[in-house]
Amino acid sequence: MRSGYLNLEGDKYPIITLTDRSYAVLKGHEQIHVRMEIKKEKIHAVQEEYDEVLFEALRLLRKEIAIEEKVPPYIVFGDNTLKEMCKYYPITDEELLDISGVGKNKLEKYGDRFIMEIQKYKKNK
Repeated sequence: MRSGYLNLEGDKYPIITLTDRSYAVLKGHEQIHVRMEIKKEKIHAVQEEYDEVLFEALRLLRKEIAIEEKVPPYIVFGDNTLKEMCKYYPITDEELLDISGVGKNKLEKYGDRFIMEIQKYKKNK
């Protein structure tokens, strides 16, 4: 409204209407550039408690996979992803997909091995 692309009409139940200037935008004759500030919130959930023994086991598995694939370990999964696994103990594909940093591709590539490691850990715990 401040830039003249929209009008506010009516008192009791106001409605927003388009102006001649907004039609120029809709027809592609003019462009609107808006600057937005995006605030990133720090994720504290992963900072909370997690199973450190399982974390070390998953780190070893991640390192083993990284060596096999000749990639840095963080490419397999980042530390925060492993910590979240060590907090929630996912043992199904669906549960693993709920972990931040696990998508369909990584689930298909690594999911079974990480689920097996978590199940083995829980069984021996």
